Amino acid sequence: MMKLRRRTVVVLTAVLVGVLVAMWVVDTAIAARSERLLSQRVAEHSHLGFAPEAYFGGLPFVSNFITGVVPSMYVSVTDVKVKPFGLLRTHTTITDVEVSADRLLAGDVAGAKAALITRGVNFDAVSLGRPMGITDLDISNPYDISPAGSAASEVKLTGTPPGFTGPVTVVAELRLKGKMFLLSPITVTDRSKLDDTQNDKLSDDDIFRAFRWELDTTTLPLSKQASYVSAAGGTVYFESQQRNVVVSMDDLAPVSDD
Repeated sequence: MMKLRRRTVVVLTAVLVGVLVAMWVVDTAIAARSERLLSQRVAEHSHLGFAPEAYFGGLPFVSNFITGVVPSMYVSVTDVKVKPFGLLRTHTTITDVEVSADRLLAGDVAGAKAALITRGVNFDAVSLGRPMGITDLDISNPYDISPAGSAASEVKLTGTPPGFTGPVTVVAELRLKGKMFLLSPITVTDRSKLDDTQNDKLSDDDIFRAFRWELDTTTLPLSKQASYVSAAGGTVYFESQQRNVVVSMDDLAPVSDD
């Protein structure tokens, strides 16, 4: 009798596990289909030559059909060409999206109400160096030398400005003043690669001027002027937020200039 009970428990447990695995597989497949359709919609709207990364939150995903609210979703686009900056990486995260089951299945969130939209854009060394005229620019964290590096409000920049005989390194502050972004060098940490004549001639202020840069953040592919800026992982990151909004396709990715 005891063996029979044990066998029954084992069988029931196996069946339950099998059912749960099957439900998880089905749920994952449904979510993946919706994400793929959303990605296709974004690619078509923004004239991208590739499918961006898209994600719908909610665990399980089908619970969103019952609640009518997706707790979080995002679209991430790598290397979208935006004039005059060149290739940028953009990211949109949307919180508490009110969307019907049929539209969620179709990956269609345009017109849906949402509690919060956070849009971000990353400048790598090439896209930041372009408007500064520094083609060999390197971006790093001045205090965290790990490959990823933690977010910081200061950045170490190394590069050769126009007219310089070699690369120099400065530490600069990242600041927002209203709609303007200010890149303000505060320290020269290495000027040893300048030739002797130029090294003797240039003051630190001369080097500061070569690295100083301003940007109107309303020209960035964000929903409004940037409200946050930081440096991490070899990039400078700008972010803006809007609350209680209606989602549009323009929120999900900038239109490519290609």
